[in-house]
Amino acid sequence: MVHRVERVKVSNRQHRRRKFKEIQVNRVESRHDLNNAASGKVMEKCGLIKEGVKRQGDKNNTGICDSVFYGLVK
Repeated sequence: MVHRVERVKVSNRQHRRRKFKEIQVNRVESRHDLNNAASGKVMEKCGLIKEGVKRQGDKNNTGICDSVFYGLVK
């Protein structure tokens, strides 16, 4: 359950810990269309770690697509 959304630049370990405590979450996750590599690069720059690909797990403007999942845990 998401209570609020806040933009967080995750640049180092200490900063991440502080933000996780401040926002009161244990996990941050995101996903993007497999064909959109630029979105994946943005997620990696934010410190998210690629967790896997879900085949035919999402829908976009062209139909059913594969999704790449990224996450970061406390």
